Amino acid sequence: HDITEWTDESITIEKVAGIYNADDLQTWSEEMVKESPSEETLKKFGKKSDDGKWTFYINDNIDCSNLPTADAPIQSLLSTFDATLDGRGRTLSNLTLKKTADGGANIGLFGTLKGTVTNLKIDNITIEGATGEGSSEETCIGTIAGVIEGGEVRSCKVTGISITSDAGHV
Repeated sequence: HDITEWTDESITIEKVAGIYNADDLQTWSEEMVKESPSEETLKKFGKKSDDGKWTFYINDNIDCSNLPTADAPIQSLLSTFDATLDGRGRTLSNLTLKKTADGGANIGLFGTLKGTVTNLKIDNITIEGATGEGSSEETCIGTIAGVIEGGEVRSCKVTGISITSDAGHV
């Protein structure tokens, strides 16, 4: 064998595109709701196929306990999701979703799922739906999706579910 002397040459290793922590999850969801999301930002979290469809990846288990805050609750990461989210067998844990005045009708990780969620685990999810006066029978509540419209959920597992609601469809 030949031995080659080490040089001072720098080697750069880039992370594989994906969502690694709660900050990434928040940044990704904030970018996705923009009227014109930045492709450069979205490329940090997934890849776009030749036909223009996005696939996003969860690359680590994520504790979501600090994602929604008491003064800024969320009822879904995205009100509508029309892409693919591959959880790669990872877990989103300690997620709290709560009906908000401006959050739309549906409550879930995604309010309305038109895309695909696959290989994702959710553990310890608390959902506070429509309650009290003015509650809407139109509210649809789910863990991964409030409503699925042409989308699909494959190979996912949800444990530790707590849902409180006196109106709507669960």
